[in-house]
Amino acid sequence: MSTSPGPLDSSPISYHRLARAILGIAAITSGLFLVKGPIGLLIAAVGLLPLATAILNRCPAAPAWRGRSLGSSSCARPSQPSPEEKSQ
Repeated sequence: MSTSPGPLDSSPISYHRLARAILGIAAITSGLFLVKGPIGLLIAAVGLLPLATAILNRCPAAPAWRGRSLGSSSCARPSQPSPEEKSQ
């Protein structure tokens, strides 16, 4: 019995990528325009990481659960086979 991909996996841009892009843009703009001084530049620099991972479609956290770090389902947790599939 195979499972079909969920709605997040079949979309051309996953919600995970979109969330990372929005988070990165928000951090960059708030760091540059709302927070002044070196702390603002640090926040903007940290915001580059989620934006870059969204643009490059890489998930730096994927190796934590042996997932792929590149691809459309890069941050999705891999599905576990059912007990029936393991016995076959």
